[in-house]
Amino acid sequence: NGDNDVEPNETLTVTLSNINGADGGDTEAIGTIQNDDACNAGAVAPVQDGTQTTTFCTEDTIPPLTDFVISTPPATTVLTFSRNPDPLDTAGHLIPAEIAAPTAGTYYVFYYDSANGCASPVLELTIVRNVTPLLDSFADGERCGPGIVTLTASGSIPSSVNAPDINWYDAPTGGNLVFTGPNFTPNLTVSTTFYVEAFANGCNSSPRQAVEAFVAPLVVLEVDDTSFTSACSVAANGPAIRDLDNKLSAADAGAWTIEAVPAGATVTIDAQNQVNFEGQPAGTYSFRYTTSTAQSPCTDETVVVDITVTNCDVDTDGDTANPLNEDGDGVIDALESDIADTDEDGVSNQQDPANLNPCIPNPDNVNCVADLGVSKSVDLPQAVLGQEIVFTITLDNFSPIAMQSIEVGDLLEDGFEFVSATATTGTYNETTGIWTVDTIAADASESLDITVTVVNGESYSNTAELLSSDPVDGNPDNDSDSVTVEIVIPEDADISVSKVAQITPNGSFQDERISPLVNDRIRFIISVTNESADASVSNIQVLDLLNPETETGFEFVQHTYIQGTFPPGAYNPDTGIWNIENLDPGETVQLSIVAFVRREGEFTNTARILSPAADADTSNNEDSVLVVVSALTEADPGFIFNQFSPNGDGVNDFLRIRDIGTFENTSIQIFNRYGQLIYEASNMTDDSVWDGNYKNEQAPEGTYFYILELGADREVEKGWIQLIR
Repeated sequence: NGDNDVEPNETLTVTLSNINGADGGDTEAIGTIQNDDACNAGAVAPVQDGTQTTTFCTEDTIPPLTDFVISTPPATTVLTFSRNPDPLDTAGHLIPAEIAAPTAGTYYVFYYDSANGCASPVLELTIVRNVTPLLDSFADGERCGPGIVTLTASGSIPSSVNAPDINWYDAPTGGNLVFTGPNFTPNLTVSTTFYVEAFANGCNSSPRQAVEAFVAPLVVLEVDDTSFTSACSVAANGPAIRDLDNKLSAADAGAWTIEAVPAGATVTIDAQNQVNFEGQPAGTYSFRYTTSTAQSPCTDETVVVDITVTNCDVDTDGDTANPLNEDGDGVIDALESDIADTDEDGVSNQQDPANLNPCIPNPDNVNCVADLGVSKSVDLPQAVLGQEIVFTITLDNFSPIAMQSIEVGDLLEDGFEFVSATATTGTYNETTGIWTVDTIAADASESLDITVTVVNGESYSNTAELLSSDPVDGNPDNDSDSVTVEIVIPEDADISVSKVAQITPNGSFQDERISPLVNDRIRFIISVTNESADASVSNIQVLDLLNPETETGFEFVQHTYIQGTFPPGAYNPDTGIWNIENLDPGETVQLSIVAFVRREGEFTNTARILSPAADADTSNNEDSVLVVVSALTEADPGFIFNQFSPNGDGVNDFLRIRDIGTFENTSIQIFNRYGQLIYEASNMTDDSVWDGNYKNEQAPEGTYFYILELGADREVEKGWIQLIR
C-alpha cells in the first residue's frame, strides 16, 4: 500500500513482476502479513486521565498511579509502571506498594506481556509536588470609630528566597478574595473578621487564619444647650429641683458627680440624678458627667455643666422682708403683677415668664400647633451617568412636644437606581418610598440619607413629603421639599478596555490568541483607561467572567490588582463584575486574573464595559482573547509528544526524542509548511533536541514536518510536530 507502515494481520496488495513460473498476465497477488512477533501488548500506549491533576502540594496525598490511567490492558497483559523508560528492564518495574503510594517524579506506563517478554509503547507520566508556603505571622487591628484598620500578615516558602502571595478572604473557606498583599487596610464601620492565607505554586497554607479588625463604637456625649441653666432656692418662686439628665441631648451610660459648689452648699445627687436646690446658697453649681461604656482603643468622654442658683423673688414694693399682697388672695403681688397671657396658653405672663410658646406648659392647649418640617438636599446637583449621589431628607420637630407615628414619602424617580439608605432613626422602604419614624422628640431633628446611582440621561426632580403624624401637623407650609439633579454627560468621556493573555509563568503576552496545552495555567490582564481629555469618570463596571458552569473552559485561581490606585475596585469572580470607583483623565488600572485550562477546545474570554452607558467612543468598550487549548497527543515513533511549548515554564519546553543517544548515525531535519529547512542536527546525544528557535529567533507557532534517521538498519521516520507559543 506504499506507506511502509505495516500492522499485524493487515491485508496488502503488492505488484509482482518477473516472477519465475508465473502465468502470463498475472501482475498482482494478495496476501496477509501475520502477527509473527508473538506479542499481545499491542501498538498503543496506555492513555493518561486528563481529568486527574498531576501537580500536588506538600500536604496532599498522591493517589495510586492506577488513578492516572484510564486504559484497559489487552488480554494476557498487565498494566505496568516503571521508573525506567525501558519497559523490558523488569528490575525497574514497580511493586504494588510503590504503585499504591507513589512519590513525585517521572514514571513510565505500558502494557507488559510477561509470557513473550514484550511491551506496548510507553506513556510518560510526571507527578510534581510543589512546596506549600507557610503563613508565618498575622496580627489583628483596631481603631476607635469608623475608618481604616490596618491588618498585617507575612509568609515564606520553605527552601526558597521568594515570598508567597498573602491573600485575604471574607470567609474561612470559599468566599471572596478581597485583597492580596501583606498590609490590608480596609475602611470599616463595624468590626469585621477576615481570613488570611499564604499562596504560591498553586498551593495555599491551610486552614485560613482569622484576623479581627475591631472597630470600637464611638462614645456618645452631647449637651443640650437649649435646656435649663438656672434654679431657684425658694420653691415658691420657681423650680428648685433640676434633673441633670435633661442637660444631655444624647449620652452613653455613665455617672454624675459634683464638681464645685458655693461655700456652705450641701446639695446631693439622688438616684434619679436630680438635685434639690431648696434652701441652698446662691451661686454657680458645677456638675460633671462621665461615660462608662468606652471600649479600647476609645476612651470615655466627660463634660461639666453649670447651674446658676438664685432665690427667684421679685420685690415690686422694694420690701424683701414683707412682700405685698394687696388683694389678699394669698398670692404676692410680685407673682401676679403681669396678668396678661400673651401666648394664650392659659397661664399669666408673670407665672410663665419669657415664654411665647402656647404649648408650654400645656401641650393640650387649643392654641398649641404641632409643626413638623421636611427639607431635602443632594450632595451632587450635577451628576454623570453611573455616578452615585446621596439625597438627604431632614425631619425637624418645631413643636415643644414629641411627635409620633410619622411617615415621610420619598419615592425615587425612574432615573435613579436605589443603592442603600441610612437613617438616624426609623426605617426606609425603597419599594414604597416611605420613611417611618416612631417618635421624634420636641425641638429635635432626624435625617435620612438615600444613596442612588444615576441610570438615565435626563434631569430629575425628587421630592420628600410629610404624609402623616400624631398629632396631625398644623403647618403645611413646610411639609415638603424638592431638589433637582441635572444629568451631565461629558462630551469627550471615553473609557476603553483591552486585554492580553500569557501562558504562565514566563510566556509572552498575546492580545488576540494563545495556544496552551491542557492543564496549563494562563493569566489574563485587563486594562481599563480613561481616554478623556479632561473628564473624570466614576462608578465604572467591567464584566470579565471565568466560570466553568458557563462552559468557558477556564478554572479560576485568583485575581490581583497590578496597576492604579490600589485596589482600584472590587472584582467578584462569581459574577465577573469589576467595580472601579473613579478614573481621572489618562489614568489606567489593571486587573490580573489567573486560571487553568482543563480541557481541549477553543474558548473566548471577553472583557466588556457595562457602565457608564454614555461613552463618546463605544468601539473600544470590548476586547477578547481566543484561547485554543490542545491535548497532548500520542507521539510518532521515537517521540514523546508531537507538541511542545517553548515558553520557559520548565514543562514541555523542548522537542524530545526518547533515548536518541542509544542510536548511531542519527539525523533530523525539520521543515516549515513551505518546505523550508529551519533546523537540522546529527549524531544527537541529548533527548532535548530542538528549542523552537530559528536563526536565534523564535520560530512562529504552527505545524512543522520532520525526517528522522535512526541508523542504517531502521526505516526513515517522517511525520509532523506542532509548536505552541
